[in-house]
Formats: sequence, structure tokens, C-alpha cells
Amino acid sequence: MKIILIAMVFSLMVVLYASKLAYIQLVKKHLKNEEWLPIVNESGGVYGKITRSLSLQENKYYHPVIRIALMHKGKLFLKASSSAPDSKSFPWDYPLARYLKFNESLEDGVSHIFNENNGKTSNLSARFIVRYIHQETKQMIYLYICNIAHETQLGQNFLNGGKWWTPKQISENLSSGIFSNLFENEYNLVSSTVLAATRLMYDWDCAN
Repeated sequence: MKIILIAMVFSLMVVLYASKLAYIQLVKKHLKNEEWLPIVNESGGVYGKITRSLSLQENKYYHPVIRIALMHKGKLFLKASSSAPDSKSFPWDYPLARYLKFNESLEDGVSHIFNENNGKTSNLSARFIVRYIHQETKQMIYLYICNIAHETQLGQNFLNGGKWWTPKQISENLSSGIFSNLFENEYNLVSSTVLAATRLMYDWDCAN
């Protein structure tokens, strides 16, 4: 009887050990596939990292977000089915936006945005305009501008579902609920900067 009891205890220990190993492997696999975001202070300095899923649940850490404004002849390109991080009800917004990943430079982040969204935009680049904090979403926004010389640089698949908006059209529709909150706050903050940049770079396009 004693031998049987010892055997049962041993078998139970083996099962528990195997279960623990399986759990550890599952956690490791999950963490490996997780997207890690840098945690930054209000000056933009990185002091830690956290998984995206956990951070968005807590909404208490600042994370850098890259947004790229596409411009053509003074107009802004917006899409209703936005990929912007704060988009929930699919309002009109910049279609090129994403969280910067941990250990990813801003330059690499911009390149990845172009490559991930449309193959034909992979030969584009963008210029930094302004950095600001959006407190509601805990995002440190890095706004870039890409001045498109020809719409064909983007490709029809990318343009589908989008629209080129004039500053006048945007101003007339602010606070109407058709734009994302992030876009409206941003536009009020940087409209003069963007318009000035457009005038300065009218003959410049972002093709390498």
C-alpha cells in the first residue's frame, strides 16, 4: 500500500511539473508574439516597455505614435476606415498611423508604415512636423507630412475609400463628428504649421 501511495504521489508530481512546464512555454510563446511598446515620459525619453494589450487596458502610460499626413496640391488625404490608433467608430482620419514599437527608431517606424500599407508607397518618405501629447489616449504624437506630387504614387488600392480634403472643407466640418477626436485636436493645433509647410514645399515631393 505504501509503495502504491508513493507511486501515486510521484505520478501527481510528474503531472504537475509537466503542466507547469507547458504553462511556462505557453506564456513564453504569448510574450514572444506580443507587441511591445516603449513607455516614454513627457519629454519623449524611453524608460521602460510594456505589452500593447496590457497597456491599452490600463491607459496610464505614454506611448509614441507616428501619424503621417498625405498632402497633394494643398489637400489632405483622409479615409473613413482609418487605421489610426484612437479610431473606434471609423471616422475620417489619416490612414497612415501606428504605434512605434520598442527599440524601433522613428525613421524605421515611418518606413514600416509606408511598406505595410501599400507596396507602391514604399518609395516614399516623410518630413517631421511637430510632436505633441494627446492626454485622452496617452499618446505622444509624432506628426509627419508627405507631399505627393502625383496621386499615382499611392496606387488605386490605397486610394479606395479615401478622399482629398481642402482646408476649407475640413474647417467647415470640424466638430460635426465626422472626424476622429485625435484628428480634430491635431488639426486645431497644427493647421497653421501644416499650411505653412505646404507653401514652402509646394514644389517638393516625398519620392526618393
